[in-house]
Amino acid sequence: MRDLFTGATDSVIVDDEEVFGRMIEFTKKLMPEHVDRVKRHEGKRPIFQSHGVEQDFEKIFSRRVELPSGGSIVIDQTEALVAIDVNSGRTRAAGAEFEDIALKTNLEAAPEIARQIRLRDLGGIIVLDYIDMMRSSSRRAVEKATRDLLKSDRARSKIGRISQFGLLELTRQRLGPGLSKLVFDTCIHCRGTGRKRNASSRAQSILRRLGASLGLKGFTSVEVRSQPEVIEYLEKELSSELAALEESTGRKLILKAVPEQIEDSVLHYLRADGREVRPGGRRKR
Repeated sequence: MRDLFTGATDSVIVDDEEVFGRMIEFTKKLMPEHVDRVKRHEGKRPIFQSHGVEQDFEKIFSRRVELPSGGSIVIDQTEALVAIDVNSGRTRAAGAEFEDIALKTNLEAAPEIARQIRLRDLGGIIVLDYIDMMRSSSRRAVEKATRDLLKSDRARSKIGRISQFGLLELTRQRLGPGLSKLVFDTCIHCRGTGRKRNASSRAQSILRRLGASLGLKGFTSVEVRSQPEVIEYLEKELSSELAALEESTGRKLILKAVPEQIEDSVLHYLRADGREVRPGGRRKR
């Protein structure tokens, strides 16, 4: 209420009786003239669905946010900074026409960028990659729009100028841990990078590990556990290499697909009696 309620707010609708009571008391103390704008949600439908908020709410969990004109903004967070890229969508315009489209799209993107920054509570260094504009008047207009839109933000921010590379840098005060840390868990497969090695790369890595260890003593076979796509690649694309390793070392290779495997691969070195050992002959504890 304190941060977002303004004279332009038509109403604040609450679906929880206890929260509704607290908000009424808060409004009576600090802005009594607006207490009639705090309303209790009525009806059986969930509040977000009744007021068309659900779709907008889901946007804050998406990397890409679409703009009405067909463009979009893409938000990427790293340890060092947040990068927000503005895309114009499909256009074949050139020259002055493209400049006008770029300015229009950038000015359309600016309010959504400011909105997403607040909703996601993005803090630290934020780099805005607006669509390139040749005219200085266009760049100044986008800079001014960005500044004006962030003025009402409770978090303090400092905004620079659009650089020769088309980037606008700003810093924003961190008010909390940020949405990403509150609602997302780190992926156990990609460990938060958004990427993982493909099957070919992981299979080649297994082949190299086998080549380095099969010459050691103390075991008769190796069980290779990995995700199904990796095992399939080994069987189909590297079968001759695996057969050559078996023949040259006299060791048996056992391939086992494990769908729930988290690590890229696990190699188990086994003695003839089935006990697992470390390469070199020591029994594994």
